[in-house]
Amino acid sequence: MDPHTKPAEAQIKAATISFIKTRMHALANGSEERLLARLQPAARTSYVGAMPISWVPMNHADSIYAAAAEILYPGVAHPIRELGRDAGRASFSSIYRVLLRVLSVPYIMEQAAKLWHTLHTHGDITAEKVEPNCVLVTVSNHPSMGEAVRESAAGQFAVLVELTGARDVQVVRDDRPPVWRWRVSWS
Repeated sequence: MDPHTKPAEAQIKAATISFIKTRMHALANGSEERLLARLQPAARTSYVGAMPISWVPMNHADSIYAAAAEILYPGVAHPIRELGRDAGRASFSSIYRVLLRVLSVPYIMEQAAKLWHTLHTHGDITAEKVEPNCVLVTVSNHPSMGEAVRESAAGQFAVLVELTGARDVQVVRDDRPPVWRWRVSWS
């Protein structure tokens, strides 16, 4: 994809899908075959060809996240959020974890917002400190951001804040299409 041309259809980097593929391969119990059987042909093709740097249509990512979470986290109350948490943990190497411990949560969330367009082709994001221990993350201009992608983001925001050493992290979604909000609080 030309970095200067915005595609008509929203796309997302396949980093979480690559994480899913790694987990499915590690299980080696037929999980990946069950996932592929649940996906529509176009989403299946996106999954099979996904690498962390690949762009994937948003609706494909959404269906992949939802189907994979059911397989990877059976019996978990919020499997898609758990997928986001695990993908978030996996994406931070030890050097980043050290840095996260010394930076403030609002600063980290602001920096994460600045990285938005490296991972998404659509939408605008802000991270605003609204209370001493609360940040409001808002994505606008992204009506096609799917339910599973939004729920996974909640898990990723939670683990990002937890890695700072914050406790009792809560992420509450406030979906008002086409604006998506996550209220992230901690103690």
